[in-house]
Amino acid sequence: MSIYVVFHKEHPLLTDDSAYEPIQVGKALSKLDLGFKTDDTGEHISEKNQNYSELTGLYWVWKNTTSEYVGLSHYRRFFMGHKASLLMRLKKIGEYFILQGRKRFGVHYSSKLQAKELILTGVQVDNYLRQYDAIVPIKRKLRYTVLEQYKRKHRIEDLNTTLNIISDLYPDYLDAFNECMQQSEIMHCNMFVLKRSHFNAYMEWLFTILFELERRTDISNYDNYQKRLYGFISERLFDVWLIKNQLKYKVLPILYFKNLKI
Repeated sequence: MSIYVVFHKEHPLLTDDSAYEPIQVGKALSKLDLGFKTDDTGEHISEKNQNYSELTGLYWVWKNTTSEYVGLSHYRRFFMGHKASLLMRLKKIGEYFILQGRKRFGVHYSSKLQAKELILTGVQVDNYLRQYDAIVPIKRKLRYTVLEQYKRKHRIEDLNTTLNIISDLYPDYLDAFNECMQQSEIMHCNMFVLKRSHFNAYMEWLFTILFELERRTDISNYDNYQKRLYGFISERLFDVWLIKNQLKYKVLPILYFKNLKI
């Protein structure tokens, strides 16, 4: 079992559970050496990190590892394996009163190092995946549909191109794509834990679409934020893949370490 924790800058390791493995992404573009595995060895796309974000780490894992279960977390974001503290639960109630409940739905924030005790453990992952095909995050609730939210935040032509690619290469996914676009919630952060067979199938499908999208898209005039489009698109495609393949999955909240006090 390997849950890869992606890093792109210095930050403390928040768990020493043997199920978690840190990996530095975008290493081909950086002189920074964090002292652990990097995504620029073996077969890789590390040089695409500015456009693919954490996906360069996922690609490396797909092409260079063989563990039975595969997952992705971020250096500040982890699945929660334990019930939130009373203070965290009270904060969630307060978020609804300050109109942040929808935006922060499914995410618990903490600035305290002690909260790392709530991180999902490898033992828990093993137990869950004896019953389920995957572990995924609680869906973030949107003010609009997925389609409308993408149109407001990003370049809608990229999503339209993605639709055309799916129509050309995977027409049996069109219904799932259209269903996903009309929902008003989304699984975010590209976080999951999958059995290897499902992981390999998803990676093959995802990167076939993204590489074709890259071939059909001119991003030379995009700003640095919009140039991360392949990461943004992939967050929407994960939902599509889950809908189509009807995996049985366990839903867990995300623990987000923000303004961490060491």
